[in-house]
Amino acid sequence: MVIGSLLISCSTVNTLSMISEQHPSLAAYLSEKDIPTAAYRDPQFYYDGSTWSDRAVELIDGAERSILIDSFLIGEHVQTHRIIDAMERAVGRGVQVYLIFDSASYYRVDRFTGRGVPVPLQRIRAAGILITEYNPVRASRIYRLAGLFDRDHRKYWIIDQKTVVVGGMNIDADSLADPSRQGSIDGMTEICSPEAAALLTDAFISTWNAFSLEQLTTNAFSLEASVLEEDAGTMWVFNQGPFPQEPIAVMYDGLFTYAQRSVWMMQSYMILTPSLLSRISQAVDRGVSVHIILSANHISERFVKATYYGIRDLLDAGASVYIYESPTGSLLHKKLVVADDHLLSVGSANYNLRSQRLSREISLLFDDEQAVADMQQFIDEIRASSRPVTMEEAREYRSVSFYLSYLIMQLGG
Repeated sequence: MVIGSLLISCSTVNTLSMISEQHPSLAAYLSEKDIPTAAYRDPQFYYDGSTWSDRAVELIDGAERSILIDSFLIGEHVQTHRIIDAMERAVGRGVQVYLIFDSASYYRVDRFTGRGVPVPLQRIRAAGILITEYNPVRASRIYRLAGLFDRDHRKYWIIDQKTVVVGGMNIDADSLADPSRQGSIDGMTEICSPEAAALLTDAFISTWNAFSLEQLTTNAFSLEASVLEEDAGTMWVFNQGPFPQEPIAVMYDGLFTYAQRSVWMMQSYMILTPSLLSRISQAVDRGVSVHIILSANHISERFVKATYYGIRDLLDAGASVYIYESPTGSLLHKKLVVADDHLLSVGSANYNLRSQRLSREISLLFDDEQAVADMQQFIDEIRASSRPVTMEEAREYRSVSFYLSYLIMQLGG
C-alpha cells in the first residue's frame, strides 16, 4: 500500500514549467484551480504556547456571539483548562461554543512519562461546550482501513464571524506548554477577515454535520455583513477536505513555480516522496535558492528517522538543509514557507504525502511584504539556533532503520 501511494504521488505531480507556461502568474494559476480568496486586515503572529494561550483566552473572553474551534488534538494540560474555563464563561454569557477534535487525540502518549494523555471530555461537556469527534476510530470500523487515514489535521478558530486564527497549535501540552518547559515552537496567525470566517464556517458546519447528531446551519452563525476598508489585503485560503481535493498540493506547486529568487521552509515532518523532491529540484534548477529548516528534539524517534532519511536527497537536489537545535529542547513544529520576501504560507500542512493527499488541512497564503517583514525576526531567531547539515552527516541517516521508518511514516506521518 505504501509503494502504491508513492507511485500515485509520482504520477500526479505537475512539472513547474508546465504550470508557468499555462498561467502567467501565481494569482492566475490559483484562480484557475478555484482557490478562494478573502480580504484581511491586521495579521498577528504567535510563536509559543504561553503567548498564544494568553491571546486565546482574551479572544474567548471578548467573544459576543459565537466561537467555532477545529483542533486536531485535545489533551489535558493547565493551559487547556484555562481555555476551557474561558469557554465556560463564554457559554454563561450566551455565546455559542462549538468544538471539533480528531479521534487521534485518544492515542497520544506523554513523551516524558510514557502514559496516555487524557482527553478532558467530561470537563468540556460540563462547561456546556458542544463537541464532536472527527471520524471516530472504533473496532467495528477497523476493516475500513482507508478511512482510518482520513484525519482532520486542521487547527482553526472563528470568533464572532470576524476574527480567524489558523496555524499548527493544538489544544494540548505539546502545543501550549511554554518553550522553557519544552513546549513546541509553533505558530498561530490571527487576522480580521469576515470573508475567511464565512468560508471556514461553511467548512466547520459541513464537518460537524458529518459526525454529529445535532445538525447545524449557516443561519445559526450569520451576522450583519461586514466589509473591510479599501486598504485591506487579499489572501488565498487553502482548506483541504477529503480526497480527491488537493489544494495543499496546489499551494506548494504554486510557491515553487513562481518563486524567482529564494524559498525558506520550516518543517518538522518533511517526509519526502519523489514528487515532493521534484518540486524542490526543479526550483533549484531555475536558479532559486531553497533553504529548509528541520528540527531536532522530535517527540518520537520514528519522526526523526523518517524526516532525516530524506536529507541526503535534498542536498543532492541542491537545497540547503539546517537542523534547529532549541536551547530549551523544544520541537520546531511550525509549518512556514517564505518565497522572495513577499509570499508567506502558514497553517497546518506538513510537506509530506499525508498532508497533500490524505489529511484535512488548512493553510493561508499571503502576498504581503509587511507580513513577511513581521515574520522575519522569528525566522532570524530560528536560523541563529540552526546548524547546516553536511553531506557526510546526511549519509549517516541512510541506514535500514531510517529507511523502514521512512516507508512506514509515509502514511503515518
